[in-house]
Amino acid sequence: MFNGTNQSMESSPESEELTVHIQFENDVPEELICEASNAVSKIRTEALACGVATEDMEQRVYRVGATVLLELRQNVSASEMDDVHWKLNGQLISKKRHITHQNKEKYSMFKNSTLQIHDGRKTDSGNYSVIIYNSKGLHIVEEKTHLTFLEPVSEVRVWRPCSEHRNITVTCSVESGDDVHFLWTWMFNGTNQSMESSPESEELTVHIQFENDVPEELICEASNAVSKIRTNAPLCRGYLSTLAAAVLFLTVVLGVGFVTVIRKMRKDHKKVTEENIYLDMRGFTQNRTPPEQSRTSPPDNSTYDIFRPLQQNSSSEVDVEDVYVL
Repeated sequence: MFNGTNQSMESSPESEELTVHIQFENDVPEELICEASNAVSKIRTEALACGVATEDMEQRVYRVGATVLLELRQNVSASEMDDVHWKLNGQLISKKRHITHQNKEKYSMFKNSTLQIHDGRKTDSGNYSVIIYNSKGLHIVEEKTHLTFLEPVSEVRVWRPCSEHRNITVTCSVESGDDVHFLWTWMFNGTNQSMESSPESEELTVHIQFENDVPEELICEASNAVSKIRTNAPLCRGYLSTLAAAVLFLTVVLGVGFVTVIRKMRKDHKKVTEENIYLDMRGFTQNRTPPEQSRTSPPDNSTYDIFRPLQQNSSSEVDVEDVYVL
């Protein structure tokens, strides 16, 4: 702006350094703006007075709980620094190289003007700016950095129904995480397929639907700028159709019935065999002299019979447990 009218001048860099210059005979206008652009982007920056160097705002993302160092991106010697002002969203953090913020345990500053942020929380996100003054009180450097602290993505859970019906819906969800993005990947006819999904609500849940069957290598990926977790969809290997299940049930029932009948037949046959056992036992009676009677034991008047050993019949086998003597 000069004398109330807008002035402009195009400049092209003379070398590969991508730098241009403009010269004024008297004073630099207060509202001097430099715009750099190409066919796909455009950035405008206002020049600062008193020869102050400035840069575009830097974007940084950290996970919650991280310790962050904000260093000067420009090369400024310590002898030129007389006063350093760090601010968060316009609120003063430091002055004269001392932390003035009420939460002094949150911040600390080094001799080279680097600001350290301890145990970053989501409430510590925002625009950080640093302004450096020299011994003459002149504003020589200003830098801006936007910090974002995010909760990492928690465990990913994938659920799918095991059904023969078409239009099967698979669900993917996480319990917690900030700015979560979902990505489905699977293989189809030898080629990799993918689809991005965004949760429709705060439940952090997305769905994907397949007309026929669910691919075996279906993967759900949940991620944000500080974390990434991938989980395969479960397989339904133990699933049987209704007809197959019915056939299996009938086979089991018939098998159990057949075994029961066989066992009963064997039991009946054994019973009949036991009823037809005949024993021929021969022996003679002999009276033995009773043992000497003691003063304490009663007299022994028993009759003792002696039998010859049984001759085993070669035609059949008889178990000892099956022999009864009356």
